[in-house]
Amino acid sequence: PMSGIHSALVHSTTDKILVAGCDMPFINRAVFSQLIAKADEAEVVVPVHGKNEREPLCAIYSRSCLARLEDLLKNGKWKMKEALAHFQVLEIPFNDKENYEKYFMNINTPRELEAIGLYQPAYGS
Repeated sequence: PMSGIHSALVHSTTDKILVAGCDMPFINRAVFSQLIAKADEAEVVVPVHGKNEREPLCAIYSRSCLARLEDLLKNGKWKMKEALAHFQVLEIPFNDKENYEKYFMNINTPRELEAIGLYQPAYGS
C-alpha cells in the first residue's frame, strides 16, 4: 500500500490525495466528508476507531509526505501504521459514530462476505 500512496502522490495534480482501501466496502461519503473537512490541518488526516485503531488506508495524504515516503520505501519500512510516526497526523475519532465498526470493516474473501450476508456466488459456480 505504501508504494501505491507514493505513486498516487507522484502523479497527482493536487496537493492532497484521498486514499481508500478497496477492501473496505462500507466506507462512505460521511467518513470522507469528515476527513476532507480537516484536510488542511495536517500532512495526514486519518480516522481512528475502537481502541485507538488508525486507518492509514482510509486517509488524506499531502504531497509534503512524498520525500519521507520515498525514504521509508528505500529502507524497507513498508508498514503504513508505523510510517505515520514520520508525519504530522491529525486523528479524526469515529468511536462515537454509529456504524463506525462497519465503515472500517476489512473484507478480503468470499467467506468474509458470506459471514456478513453479502456473498453472491457467480452464475454457474
